Amino acid sequence: MANGKQHIFTLEQEDDVIVGDLELKKYITNYYKNLFGNPDEINISLVESRIDDIPQVTDAENDTLISAFIEMEVKEAVF
Repeated sequence: MANGKQHIFTLEQEDDVIVGDLELKKYITNYYKNLFGNPDEINISLVESRIDDIPQVTDAENDTLISAFIEMEVKEAVF
């Protein structure tokens, strides 16, 4: 009974045939690097002090957002 593993001996790519473990590994590695490689442009920043590209709320809006709920607001929202 087979152990369930499969082995690729050759791979046809367009008009070419790739043969040999080393050549197959190189081709497959390059294929996935090109498929999932680095994007053309990276717009991600992990710097917490950088806020120039993030819309900011005003102080008044922030006060409203962090204020405690009052019973009437909860009743109006729920009922």
